[in-house]
Parts: sequence; structure tokens; C-alpha cells
Amino acid sequence: MLRFKYQNLMPVLLDALSQSSRIKLCKNVGVYFCPARQSKDNPLIAYAEKFDPRKDVYDTLCYRANQMFGDEEFTELYRPTDDVFQEILNIECDLAAGIINDQLKLWPIANEKMLIH
Repeated sequence: MLRFKYQNLMPVLLDALSQSSRIKLCKNVGVYFCPARQSKDNPLIAYAEKFDPRKDVYDTLCYRANQMFGDEEFTELYRPTDDVFQEILNIECDLAAGIINDQLKLWPIANEKMLIH
């Protein structure tokens, strides 16, 4: 399972909403969400925890990503208005992603802030 932190994903979702654009889930160098249309000068990227090549050991994150999703790079397009993303924005929770029955699934998941209350 992948976990995308609310504080990292929120700017990506808000940017895509403001542009009436989609968001992309990408697996290449890391696993991340980004707006489908964005500035090359200031790219917005929300990496999954432990899949950020700026922080995590490259060989390890590549191995884990390939174990989870296979060897091929991919991009999946989503609408930021999809129910799962609206729920994340409304209740400020994290996003989980994983392969279930050979399909990529996304679902909201509690974060530390929610567990404290």
C-alpha cells in the first residue's frame, strides 16, 4: 500500500481544480501525483511516502515500486473532482493506493492529525 500525505497532496489537488485540469498518478522515478498541466518552473509533486527519490534510497524505492506495480512506468489520469479526492480535501485525510484484484484502487485513510483527536 502507498500513502500520500494530505499536506503534500492538497496543493496538487487545489492546483488542478483551479485549472479545471486532471491529476496524474505516475510511476517512473518514484511514485507521485502531479497536475496534468503545470508550470515547468515550479512543478507540484506529491510523492508517496518512501517513494521520493529526493529522500529515499533510489534502488530501494525502485525495487518496491516494481514489486507493487511491475517493471513498466505508467501514468493514470484522475479528476480532482472524483469522490475520493473531494473526501480527502473535505476531511483533510491522507490517501492510500494499492493493487486490489489486479486493479489500482484509491481510498481515504486516517492521518496522525485525525488519530490525535
